[in-house]
Amino acid sequence: MAYFFLLVHLVMVVVFSMLLDKKTSLSKNLAMYFGFVLVGVVFGVVTSLMSSQDVRQFLNPIGTGIADWFYNNWDPALHDPTSQRDPIIPWIMRYPQNYIFASVLAYALLGTLIWVSSAINRLDPTRRLMHAVPDFDDLDDEDESEPQPQSEASPE
Repeated sequence: MAYFFLLVHLVMVVVFSMLLDKKTSLSKNLAMYFGFVLVGVVFGVVTSLMSSQDVRQFLNPIGTGIADWFYNNWDPALHDPTSQRDPIIPWIMRYPQNYIFASVLAYALLGTLIWVSSAINRLDPTRRLMHAVPDFDDLDDEDESEPQPQSEASPE
């Protein structure tokens, strides 16, 4: 069922991207990037408002997983009972704001990957070369349909 919500996340990215593309003067790639960031903000805020960990995992599995990992691994003194100091966790790494930060980070990274891959595809010189290669099959057909000139030495 969590896969259903990941599908909802992607649909929301597409909807936000289309709305940003029509309402602003952004390019399609930047609109897609900001669509990812907006979905990260929306699902991060919604996840931070949920009280149950099961609902959080169900609603936003990517953001919840990253937020829990950040919180649990930020300071080793958090899980060490022999440590002589109190764990130090910054405000942004504490719950519930950690869910917003982690969701925005995850979706911004996904948007960045898609944006960079489309930019590389646009700048790829082999892509331009592939469109410039002539179609040799059509040349062979044209040669066969034309009559071959006969030389003067050949008997008729």
